[in-house]
Amino acid sequence: MKNLLALGWLALLWAVSACNAEPAPETVAEGASPASQPLSEVESLVIWTNAAHAPVLDALGQEFTAAYGVAVDVQAKEWTSLLADFKLSLSRGTDMPDILLGGHDWVSVLAPNGAITPLNLSAHAPEFSTAALQAMAYEGAFYGVPVTAESLALIYNPALVAEPPTAWQDVRAAALEAKARGAAAGLAVNAASPFDFYPVLTGLGGELFGPDPAVGFDLAQIRLDAPESQAALAWLLAMMEDGLIRTDLPWDALYREFAAQRMPFMITGPWSLPQLERMDLELAIVDFPGKGRSFVNVLGYMVNAFAPDPFLAWFFLSTVVVSDEGMSRLLQAQPGPPAYLPLLNRMADARLQAFGQIAAQGAAAPNVPEMGEIWRIWGQYHYAVVQDGRDPAASYEQAAREMAAVLAPRLN
Repeated sequence: MKNLLALGWLALLWAVSACNAEPAPETVAEGASPASQPLSEVESLVIWTNAAHAPVLDALGQEFTAAYGVAVDVQAKEWTSLLADFKLSLSRGTDMPDILLGGHDWVSVLAPNGAITPLNLSAHAPEFSTAALQAMAYEGAFYGVPVTAESLALIYNPALVAEPPTAWQDVRAAALEAKARGAAAGLAVNAASPFDFYPVLTGLGGELFGPDPAVGFDLAQIRLDAPESQAALAWLLAMMEDGLIRTDLPWDALYREFAAQRMPFMITGPWSLPQLERMDLELAIVDFPGKGRSFVNVLGYMVNAFAPDPFLAWFFLSTVVVSDEGMSRLLQAQPGPPAYLPLLNRMADARLQAFGQIAAQGAAAPNVPEMGEIWRIWGQYHYAVVQDGRDPAASYEQAAREMAAVLAPRLN
């Protein structure tokens, strides 16, 4: 039903695109200024954002109004309904925002249908990590200004582990020692989640897709059934069999093991920092062994392709948001690992900075409409292996075949 609803909305959005009197604008050029057109024709910019960012953008908008004479109407939206509200506004052709806050995975839904406009980020590219930019890209064009970039990291207790592990076998050895001392587990990780397994997969030489230097992944090379990927899955299952990774314990119990300084390792993201900091422990937040990588989740601002003046919307983003002051104020309102490297490189919060630096070396999942189905297939077969005891080799081989079938129309 969910897929049918999505297909129905996409068809509707195509109809909106086709019936719109004005074609979707070309790439918004860097440095485009509202001074090149009569400002009196533009009454205001409408920005849809979350409750945390709204007061900041409202204050920045007042400064923009004073400088350029264009009112900025900032509307706080519930995050859970923001995308649905945007789709509804597109279908009606009224009450649309000029700028909206969105997750990077929205790009693969909105960009193919012309709902958001490509932005020329070339002048700002050095200010963002490759992973953050690729997360906001579709078919070689950038569709959003990244604000935060989150990923998983390996957290360990230096009182139990003297040096950061350089190989996953080091993680296993330290976990075995902890288990021998009475720890309930050696590594806390959501083992049933492909997203959380991905750093192990890549750290042991496996991969979801083969590499493509231009866009990150080559969708024609599905590597989930490769020997290296199978070996990574076998490592995970062996850790579970030996009681070093527990799927039967809730996260609260695993947090308690870590807080009691019995369990040495956790794989988690910056969302866990508030609970970890309450433990009052020394923490080491490091990248994954063996060149393991995490997928990156990016939050950023996009421009509605059907806005009255997308160039003006981009001018606001490029001059107000993409700046030290703009990014700093947004991150103060809603702390997270900055995607904006000048801010990341000098931030005072060392733990949040560590997460941001690891995210900067992470990977953006392919931004294609089929990716939702790819995640569903992987999640189904990975869960069947980890939780239901299905044959790992056969399950991952079948997952690879189904993924290939999903991607075939795009590749042929």
